Amino acid sequence: MFKKLMASFGQGGAKVDLVLQQNQFYLGDQVEGKIIIYGGTVAQQINRIGVSLEMDVRVSGRHYTRTVAQVPFHSSFTIQPHEQKELPFQFVLPNNLLISGNYVSFYFKTHLDIAGGVDHTDKDYISVLPTPELQNVLHALEQLGFREKHDSRKFNGYAQEFELFPTQLYQGQIEEIEFIIALQEDGIRMLFEVDIYSFGHKREVKRELFLDHSLLTNVPNLANYFKQLLDELLAQQSAFGQQPTFGQQSSPYPQNPYSQNPYPQRPQRYFGSSSARHYGHHPHHKHRGFSSGAAGAVGGFAAGMLGGMLINEMMDDDDDGGFGGGFDDEGGFDDFFGGDED
Repeated sequence: MFKKLMASFGQGGAKVDLVLQQNQFYLGDQVEGKIIIYGGTVAQQINRIGVSLEMDVRVSGRHYTRTVAQVPFHSSFTIQPHEQKELPFQFVLPNNLLISGNYVSFYFKTHLDIAGGVDHTDKDYISVLPTPELQNVLHALEQLGFREKHDSRKFNGYAQEFELFPTQLYQGQIEEIEFIIALQEDGIRMLFEVDIYSFGHKREVKRELFLDHSLLTNVPNLANYFKQLLDELLAQQSAFGQQPTFGQQSSPYPQNPYSQNPYPQRPQRYFGSSSARHYGHHPHHKHRGFSSGAAGAVGGFAAGMLGGMLINEMMDDDDDGGFGGGFDDEGGFDDFFGGDED
C-alpha cells in the first residue's frame, strides 16, 4: 500500500528512456532507436507513450519552442514491478528543417502517461547537419580562411542565414560574406552577399549563384571558384569604385537562368525560407526583401510555425528602433540583388 502511494507521487514509479542509434542526422534521414520502459516498485497502467520532435529557436534575443512533429504510441498496457519493456522507434526527419546551430536546436521529448501517477518524460537532443554538398561549400570557404560567425545559421523569420568572416587571405578587404541556400535537383542555388571595404566605405555586393553537382563534389575546385569570384568582385570595386550591378558583370561564374523568374517550377528547397515576402537582415543594414513562395522550403516548419509571429514582433521592435529596419514593404527578389542599394 505504501509503495503504491509513493508511486502515485512519482517515487518508485515507471520511467521511460528513448535510446537512439545516433544523434546526428541529415535532412530526410530516418531516425531509429528504441523506447525502453522501466517498471517501478509497483504495477502501473500506462495510458500512452508519446514522442515529439521539438525545435528551440532564438531570434532577436527571444526564445521560442515549437513542436515539429508527434509520434504517438496509442496502445495502453500494464508495466509490472521492475519489468523492462522495449518498443522500436522510427521517424523520418522532414526535408525542410532548419540546420542546427548556436541559435537552433532540436530534441525528442518522450512522454510516459501513467494512470493515477506522475508522468515521466525524457529529453534527447539531436543535431541536424548540413547536407554533404552544403558542407562542401563551407569547407571550400574554410580553405580560403573564412570561418562561421557565432550567430551564423540564425533564423530571422524568413530565412536561415549563414555568415562567415575572413581570418587570413581577405582580412582588411572583406568584412564578411553571407548567404542563404536553395537545394535543387541539379545543384545548389545561392543568394550570396559580400561586404567589401572600398574607398573608406563598406559596400554590399550581391550575386545569385548556381553550383552544379560536379562542382559541389570537388572541394578544391569549389574553393577556386569562390576565390575567383571574390577576387573579381574586389577587382571591380578597386577599378570602378562602385558596386557592380547584378546582371551587368561579364563573369565566368554561372548565373541562374531563371533570374527573371526567381521561383521557377523546378523543385527547390530553401534553407529556412518561407512564403513570407521579405528578407530580414542585420540591424545595421537596410535590405530589400525577396518574394519566396517556393514549395518544400528547407526550414518551412520554422517559417510556418514561427514566421508570422516573429515578423510581427520584429516589426514592433523596428517601430521602437530595436530591429533597425530589416524589413521593407517594397521590392522583391530582384531588389535583393541590386535595387537601389550599395
